[in-house]
Amino acid sequence: MLSLSADLLFGFDSADISPGGVSAIRQLSSEVRQNFNNPSVNVIGYTDRLGDEDYNLSLSEQRARAVSIALIEGGISQQWITYEGRGENEPVVSCADNMPRPQLISCLAENRRVNIVLKERS
Repeated sequence: MLSLSADLLFGFDSADISPGGVSAIRQLSSEVRQNFNNPSVNVIGYTDRLGDEDYNLSLSEQRARAVSIALIEGGISQQWITYEGRGENEPVVSCADNMPRPQLISCLAENRRVNIVLKERS
């Protein structure tokens, strides 16, 4: 499993992939094409806990979809890719609520991520 920081890929509260994120996804696409014959690529988006739960689920799905599209544009077959959003579920870190918002946003950064699970199909 590969975990990409959403902060590398997206701005806070955004599903638009940054130029650096596009570059990272293109590199990953190249590696997948070189190392897999018939891959299964599952893209899973996450958010932090800030904001409404339904909104976060939608944002995580939009991010996973954006990464999936970038993988396809990088040469990965659409038939190999599935994506899903899990919102604020499965956090990696937890942070105290009593810190100033900019510090809280920074503290929760690890929870904003996109995981890519790669497997060779038999």
